[in-house]
Amino acid sequence: EGMIIREYDLVLDEDTKHSKLEIKQSFSYNQNKFDGADKICNFMRDNYQLHQKADEYVYILAFNTRMRLLGIFELAHGTGDKCLVDVRGVFMRALFVGAQSIIMVHNHPSGEVDPSDDDKLINQKLNEAGILIGIPLIDNIIIGENTFYSLNSNITGHIERNK
Repeated sequence: EGMIIREYDLVLDEDTKHSKLEIKQSFSYNQNKFDGADKICNFMRDNYQLHQKADEYVYILAFNTRMRLLGIFELAHGTGDKCLVDVRGVFMRALFVGAQSIIMVHNHPSGEVDPSDDDKLINQKLNEAGILIGIPLIDNIIIGENTFYSLNSNITGHIERNK
């Protein structure tokens, strides 16, 4: 039993000039929930090749109370070592899909998964804003070449290659 994954873009409505969701792509995935950083890591590696990107990419995954994925957003695409993350933009997207919680995932093209000072700062800002809004940041996962690092649980793991 799997689930349908929907990746969304936030676009402007031509008539109203208000933001609206647009499905960027939709595909099925062979899991029914994401209950660990390793599962999210494998999903992002298999479907978005984050471990192979030359630039930094940031994604927001929005979940319901049962950790079923409501939607995924490419939030930012930066340079080889930097990406600008807008806290307001993160929660706008989460609210649009009715998220109960979010997880941020990004890659480090260097392959190293140690969090930078910028990573720690945005993690703190997202944690604080999530508590205020009622949409907690459950995790912030950095994907490297063969490893990942979870900022909120402070675990490092290896990406499974057997898929």
